[in-house]
Amino acid sequence: MRATEPTRSGLLHLHGFQVAYEAFGDPTRPALLLLPPWQIVHSQIWKMQVAYLFHSFHVVTFDAPGNGRSQRTTDPAAYEYQRVARQGMGVLDHLGIERASLLGFSRSCAYCIWLAA
Repeated sequence: MRATEPTRSGLLHLHGFQVAYEAFGDPTRPALLLLPPWQIVHSQIWKMQVAYLFHSFHVVTFDAPGNGRSQRTTDPAAYEYQRVARQGMGVLDHLGIERASLLGFSRSCAYCIWLAA
């Protein structure tokens, strides 16, 4: 069981791979993108943070290729830092979000740096 359900979710074909995303909360609030921390966990790792943050932010998560609801692949290109960062940008573009704060831990700190650059 989840603490909160997404207000929007889907699958997108981004930069060579199918990526699953979810958005939570009011889309008029400031956007917050929670990046996937590693390929061995999916976006559900953020479930407790999402349950708290969606009251103040429009929270967006996505599953990196090879995990969660995203496309399974053995192609090592799917896990490149730049590619995963661009997939995050693609999710934001799809949702019409021009500006977002970024949150990451572990490997997703590098994705945040790529996105910010």
